[in-house]
Amino acid sequence: MAAAARRLPEESAPRLATFDAQLEYFDLRELQDVITSKSLWPRFESTFRTKETLAVRFSQLAELRNAIRHSRTLTNVAIKDGEAAILWFDSMLGRVQS
Repeated sequence: MAAAARRLPEESAPRLATFDAQLEYFDLRELQDVITSKSLWPRFESTFRTKETLAVRFSQLAELRNAIRHSRTLTNVAIKDGEAAILWFDSMLGRVQS
């Protein structure tokens, strides 16, 4: 994040001190760790139900993302698993917004 701060205009730097801005720089596993942390999980449990299911979906999504990002060959299973994870997250987060 320090590198990003150096690239941004001076007036944008204070925004990086906010939690919302810092979240933009989290990778999938860091986001998973925050959500499943002992202190924060009670806030997310009603949305995601179980840490185990959440971990599976994050793994599926991470596999798809990493294969795309690193130009690896994608199997049909990885694509479908990634799509299923996206649909699951959309469904779980859609319930919160409704």
